[in-house]
Parts: sequence; structure tokens; C-alpha cells
Amino acid sequence: YTKDRWGFYASANDRITIRLNRQAGSSLDPFVYLRAPSGRIEALDDDAGGNLNSLISNHRLAETGGRSALVTLCVGVGQGVALELLPA
Repeated sequence: YTKDRWGFYASANDRITIRLNRQAGSSLDPFVYLRAPSGRIEALDDDAGGNLNSLISNHRLAETGGRSALVTLCVGVGQGVALELLPA
């Protein structure tokens, strides 16, 4: 089980999409949490992206400030995952 964290700044009411894709040939199963500036988890996902990939789609942010996308890899072997943060 591994954890990585990516930080970014965004404003309240912004909409974002976080896509977490495992690399081809990997059997990793990524899970993503979106942590708000207050520290609470405001969104999370395991497999909505299909093929064990994580997807938080068109999520409206409740707070302005720095936040983080927390990634955990619970099972499997492989080279890793790619995280995309996109405006929705």
C-alpha cells in the first residue's frame, strides 16, 4: 500500500475532474481522495474510471484554498499511475 500526494490551489465553486490511470500492463488498483483546505475529504473514488482506474468527475469545490489529491495503491504490481487534474 503506497500513498502519494499532489497539491493545488482552487477557488470555491470551481469544477474539476481528477483522473487517475494505471499504466498499461499494470495490475495496480489506485484510489483517490480529494482533501479540502479545511482537511476534510470532499470527494473520493476507487473504480469509476473503468478498468480499475479512479475518476472524480465534474466535482464542484466547496472551499477556496490549497488542497490535495491523495492517491493510494492498495493491490497489484506495476510501474505506477498517472494523475490528471482538469478543469471540468
